[in-house]
Amino acid sequence: MFLPVASTIWLLLATPFYQAPAEKEEQVKEEITRLQGRWQVQSHEEDGKKLNADELKSLNVVFADANLLVLRNTTLVYLCKLKVDPAKTPKSANATVLVGEQKGDTFLGIYTVDGDTLTICYDPQGNDRPKEFKAGSGSGLVLVVCKRFRAKGEERELSGKYQSETTMLGGKRLVLDVAITRIGEAYLLIYTKNNKPAFVGIGLRKGDIFCVSWQQGDSTGITLYQIEKDGKLVGEFTGLGNAGLLGTEVLTRVMKSI
Repeated sequence: MFLPVASTIWLLLATPFYQAPAEKEEQVKEEITRLQGRWQVQSHEEDGKKLNADELKSLNVVFADANLLVLRNTTLVYLCKLKVDPAKTPKSANATVLVGEQKGDTFLGIYTVDGDTLTICYDPQGNDRPKEFKAGSGSGLVLVVCKRFRAKGEERELSGKYQSETTMLGGKRLVLDVAITRIGEAYLLIYTKNNKPAFVGIGLRKGDIFCVSWQQGDSTGITLYQIEKDGKLVGEFTGLGNAGLLGTEVLTRVMKSI
């Protein structure tokens, strides 16, 4: 049976997550981080049959933490729980359907990432894991190729480690370390001082503008950054109780994200 376009893509990202040593758990975490964000389906083949361009153009996949969402325009088609094993050759993936057709089923697949291209092959019946990236007639398999979505002005990856230099209200300066991690189509920011948490924030990006809402204890605020061509984030911030006064902050990248 030819599965809806949604079914084709979720499989890509899961793999058996065994109780593994710390280094393997870290490898899995890094792989999930690498997949975060929106991917557009470029081609879809099931048992030798291909979707046409009109069927493909509305189909997107979003990796959000350890979840995979399949969207047709803005409609949720699938929500799957992901498990990946990047140590396998080829990399393996399992996806358990939480919402959508075949709810409760787990699909077995393989995947590979080459730059901004993601290729997935899986068995929609969940019986056997494919051994190669082919889905010809009689195979019963699905082959999907996706491209990472990058909006105009967002070609430079934002995730990574930064140093924050802040001029507080009143002129006091503060230097912090900041880790920006992409989660789905948003970003998590962790600010630390001497390896101890100082602030936590959640951010949204539009082109070269990055807006972050942050919290420190009972204090909350917002920072608006301009993303410069050299990768620096130059921002102004304020918080509740600051009477509308602004402070300034500059984030300088010290390590690119995986």
